[in-house]
Amino acid sequence: MRAWMKEIDCPILVLQVEPVGLYKTNFEILIPELKSLGKEVSSLHYPGVTHGFYWGTVKTGATLKTVETIMADVSDFIGGVNGEE
Repeated sequence: MRAWMKEIDCPILVLQVEPVGLYKTNFEILIPELKSLGKEVSSLHYPGVTHGFYWGTVKTGATLKTVETIMADVSDFIGGVNGEE
């Protein structure tokens, strides 16, 4: 895993839902390891929704407002990376 992580040369954004599934892997393994390699990592947490929340389906608990928030957050991240903040 470290080998491919070393090759990453851009900022990383992790979008995370309720603390289930990949939450532990992301926050206890992946993000700390990336940071230890000097990678720029940002994470955003979206409470109340489950995996696949970005599609805004009823099953995930996401609403149109949730999806709009996510899109704005991702756009802000990309804009900041490109120096457009």
